[in-house]
Amino acid sequence: MFTSPFSHQKLSHLFINMVPLWLIGSLVHDEVGRANFLALYVGCGAVGFLGSLVTYALRGWLSITSLGASGATLGLCSAYFWEHRDDGFRFFGLPENGVHGIVFLALLFVPQLAAFGKTAKFKVDIASHIVGMFAGILGIEYLNHSKEKRERKVIDMSAGQDQTATPSQ
Repeated sequence: MFTSPFSHQKLSHLFINMVPLWLIGSLVHDEVGRANFLALYVGCGAVGFLGSLVTYALRGWLSITSLGASGATLGLCSAYFWEHRDDGFRFFGLPENGVHGIVFLALLFVPQLAAFGKTAKFKVDIASHIVGMFAGILGIEYLNHSKEKRERKVIDMSAGQDQTATPSQ
């Protein structure tokens, strides 16, 4: 379960996963820090693997294997574009207002969803991709919520209050 995101059958498969991990993963790492980055990467990979196992076991497709970092890498990419869903991304200054991150998230998700019914034909573990993407979104939301709770706690303590704030306050 935890080794699947670190194993690849072909060098081309490794390359396909490492390019977005290097491009987007380094941005996620800079934003959330090393420990949270590793937790997000391993978590997306493990949850993607479990989602794949459950999906294919329920369908009786026991010949599908789960190998590679695609679920973890797509999870990190999804986390990044979800975190920046309202930000504009420009390439060489175009388009003027930029393309929202949510559009890039959709461009990642829609092909996965379209290919899901053709998993046996493509021999690609699409379920781990989709579940890994959802895990990335939930993971970044969890990290943001945890960060907000820590920040609220620090602010309340520095204000000289005797009690720390709870989420309901």
